[in-house]
Amino acid sequence: MIRHKLEVTKRSIRRARAERAASTAGSTPAQGAEVGKPRVAVVYVYPVVGDSENDISARRFAATYREFPPMESHSLHVVFNGGAPAAENVAVFDGLQVQFHEHDNVGWDIGAFQMAARVISCDLIVCLGANSHFTRAGWLGRMAAAARIHGDALYGASASYERDPHIRTTAFWCDPTILRAYPIRVRTHEERYAFEASASSLTRLTEHVGLECWLVTWSGEYLKGDWRTPADTFRRGDQSNALVRDRYFDLFDAMDDETKALHASMADGSQPQRG
Repeated sequence: MIRHKLEVTKRSIRRARAERAASTAGSTPAQGAEVGKPRVAVVYVYPVVGDSENDISARRFAATYREFPPMESHSLHVVFNGGAPAAENVAVFDGLQVQFHEHDNVGWDIGAFQMAARVISCDLIVCLGANSHFTRAGWLGRMAAAARIHGDALYGASASYERDPHIRTTAFWCDPTILRAYPIRVRTHEERYAFEASASSLTRLTEHVGLECWLVTWSGEYLKGDWRTPADTFRRGDQSNALVRDRYFDLFDAMDDETKALHASMADGSQPQRG
């Protein structure tokens, strides 16, 4: 936790110094950059080992990425988890400007996100799991707009109070320093689930250093005490308010009303705490 706090603090200091220097010198942004806009990297994890469902998910990600434009300047990165991709894996992204990476699949999606945060230069890293897909244009613009408004924080497209209040790590974004500073290199299933929802989660560590954790939907931005208040988000209503969907959204849609109510109550938690 100490390392996490130091890393995030150093990043904040560097940013403040750069802003002061630019203001004093009247400097202009680098060529191609836009004033006030962060450099955004979108990272999608594509497992090339295991279940063939991963190939179906990757094709859906690419198809919905094309159909529903992000509407925000960014670089797109695909991490092939588990080794070198086959030609058909690469072909999924034909016609898109993509930078490809390989990871050994240690730590699964979280391990890939941690690796990406170390090697990709950006101000804002958007981490998307294998089942991520979109239903509406402008999803990335919405993400970046929230980050510009609220600054250094942890952001997520869905949140839950199940197990422990947390930003779900199927689709989240932040300054990569926050992700790099997580004190454990995730390697096991236990560490992977602890990263998402536990006393040592990324959410909890972000709070520990005094930063906020925001749920961002199409309709608004919400702090932890209000994560379960917006309509039609994760495990609520038709879920159409979510910026990014994943397989748990699809599973919820297919449930009968009684099972939906049960799973909604699980996401709501028994005694959600405000603040």
